[in-house]
Amino acid sequence: MYFLIYFCSIFFSISSDQGKPELVCTRTNKAKKICYYNFRLDGRRYHYTDVGCKYARDKVLEKVNDGSLALAKEWKVGCQ
Repeated sequence: MYFLIYFCSIFFSISSDQGKPELVCTRTNKAKKICYYNFRLDGRRYHYTDVGCKYARDKVLEKVNDGSLALAKEWKVGCQ
């Protein structure tokens, strides 16, 4: 019985973390007014480029979680 409860709790905790984008780093090019946001989603790398830096970091993360921003594959600018 305890094994079943333990197994179910692990299963549901693992499945709830999948699909959540993790903001790894941000870069800003102030001369061109471009903000780069690097994400990791299910182990894959994605990026979002904000031309004009219109959105704050929190707003970008909120929009990515909602699915209203399109993420491109791979990172355009590396993180250090």
